[in-house]
Amino acid sequence: MIITALIPARKNSERFPGKNYTPFLGKPLFIHSVEFAMESDFVTDYFVTTNDDIIIAHCEERQIPYIKRPDIYCQPTSDSASFVAHFLKKLINNQEKLPDAVLVLQPTDPVRQHSFLKEMIQLYHSKSADCVFTVVQCKTKMGQIIDGAFKPYNYRFGQRFQDLDPYYEEKGLLYLINVRSFLENNSFFGQKNIPYIIPEYYRNMDIDTKLELDIAELTFKTFISK
Repeated sequence: MIITALIPARKNSERFPGKNYTPFLGKPLFIHSVEFAMESDFVTDYFVTTNDDIIIAHCEERQIPYIKRPDIYCQPTSDSASFVAHFLKKLINNQEKLPDAVLVLQPTDPVRQHSFLKEMIQLYHSKSADCVFTVVQCKTKMGQIIDGAFKPYNYRFGQRFQDLDPYYEEKGLLYLINVRSFLENNSFFGQKNIPYIIPEYYRNMDIDTKLELDIAELTFKTFISK
């Protein structure tokens, strides 16, 4: 099975400028995703896809393969699948062999276990999946504010946390995407999308602000590095 890993690292984060190359545990944030791809027994090849000259300089210094992504695919409003479409279009235009699957490694979720990917690949094959992606159980009492009043969504007032029905939050750690399905749907997701449940403390490893970076470092040192 040929798996190409893509690490999307565009510039101009609105909430956290320079986020993708901000130091995290002593390395630029996106490098953690690159190293995961480099060290994986299952990844055939990998590329950083970016429009950021600073990230390109990091890649060239470390001899990391990268794709210069046009700014049109790097806008805050760009479809989340656009960088995958851009990559596959380049392969098709160059008449190069397509991978069987694309593995998306969001740099904002920098810490992963290689066992996760191994088990996701097993699910991918056993379930004939279009996409296998990471989720985490969400133990939160959620609701909406309608006309100034709070209306519970996934619980009843007075209901205990331990009695809540299980809900799951999509997490960007790993997306294993069937290329044939992607080309048909122009989406990470097809008809058969299989969740892979990761430990709850990974909810604290998604980095979009400086505060979340600090929380992620503390979570890593407290729960994961041990």
